Amino acid sequence: MRFPSLLGNERLKRLFADMPPEKVGSAIILAGGDGTGKVTAATDLATALLCTGADRPCLTCPSCRRMRAGTNSDFELFGDGADKAPNIDQVREMRSRSFVRSGDAGFKVFVIANADRLNPQSQNALLKVLEEPLNTVFILTCTNTMDLLQTVRSRCTVYNIEPLDEATIVSQLEKAGGYTRQQCRDAAASAQGSLEKARDILQNGQPSYEKIAREFSLSLGSEYAVYKAACAAGALSRDDYMQFCISLCSRLSQLIQQGGDTALLVSLYDYIQNQMNTMAQNPSVSALCGALAAFCGDLYGGNICPKS
Repeated sequence: MRFPSLLGNERLKRLFADMPPEKVGSAIILAGGDGTGKVTAATDLATALLCTGADRPCLTCPSCRRMRAGTNSDFELFGDGADKAPNIDQVREMRSRSFVRSGDAGFKVFVIANADRLNPQSQNALLKVLEEPLNTVFILTCTNTMDLLQTVRSRCTVYNIEPLDEATIVSQLEKAGGYTRQQCRDAAASAQGSLEKARDILQNGQPSYEKIAREFSLSLGSEYAVYKAACAAGALSRDDYMQFCISLCSRLSQLIQQGGDTALLVSLYDYIQNQMNTMAQNPSVSALCGALAAFCGDLYGGNICPKS
C-alpha cells in the first residue's frame, strides 16, 4: 500500500508497502506533531484500504475516483483535521453509521482527527465503538498519544508520522513561489518539521513565543544564553507561554531523536511538561520563568544567573 500524498516518512511507507489490507487491523493511531501530515496520511491509507485495484491505491478504480471527488460513502472524516475533535454526539453518531451497510470494499473507514483532544466522556464513548468494529476500520490521528485513555490506546496499533526535514520543506515552499530562498530556509528552520507551520511563518511572521523557543533550544550549549532565553519568556502572556512550552518540548524531542545530550534534554523536557501541568493552578508567568531559570542553573551544575 502506498501513501501518494504524504511527504517524507519513508520508514512508514516501507512498513506499509507490502502489508496486505487485512493485516492493518480495525483500529490504528497515526501520531505526530501539528502540521506533519497526519490527516493526509490517514486519507491516503483509507484510499488504499478501500481501493479495488491491484496497486493500492490505484487512483483509477471507482472507489479511488470517489475518494478524490469526496463522494465515497465508505469513508468519513470526523473532526476538521485542524484543531477540532469530534464531540460526544458525533462519536455516538459514528457508532450508528458503522452499522450501515458498506459498498464495494465490504467495510468502511472512519478517520477521527485530533482524537487526543476528545474529553474523557467522548473517549469512553469512542471506546465502545472500537470494541464493536462491525466491519469498520478506525484511524485516529493525534499529537500526543498520552492524552488518550490507556483503554483506547490498548485497542490500537500506533504508527508515528515523522517531522519533515528542512530540505523537503524548503523545496515545497519554493515550489509555491512568492518568497526568496533565504526566507524559505528561515521559515523551514523554525517550523519544527511542519510544512503547515512554515507556510504560516512566511505569511504572518514568526510568533514571539516561537522565536524564544528556538533561541532557547539553540542556546543549550551555553548556560548564560539559556538563562537569557528563560528570562525573555517572562515577557510572554499566559497563552503565549503555554505555546512556548509546547514549541520547546517539540524542539527538545527532535534534539533527543537526533542523539543530543539525552540526560539534559530529557530532564528539560520533563520539567517543561510539569510546568504545563501546573499552569492550571494559575501561577504567574514570571514565577514560571524564574523557576525555569533556577532549574536550568541546577541542571548545568551551578548558578547561571549573572553576577551583580
